[in-house]
Amino acid sequence: MDKNPSLATYLSPYIGYLEASKIAKQALKEGRSVKEIALEKGLLTSEELEKIFNPKRLINQEE
Repeated sequence: MDKNPSLATYLSPYIGYLEASKIAKQALKEGRSVKEIALEKGLLTSEELEKIFNPKRLINQEE
């Protein structure tokens, strides 16, 4: 699941649709994770990405 490019949709509110789309395409092409690429591009910090991709948040079960 970590390398699923559709996870880039969760980045749209933070970096915009266009940039999230570019990340999704790159992740699919290179077989890499969306998180890895976003971090590499310096678009979000590791902490921000951990919060965005928190499994509980992704399924609307945040405490």
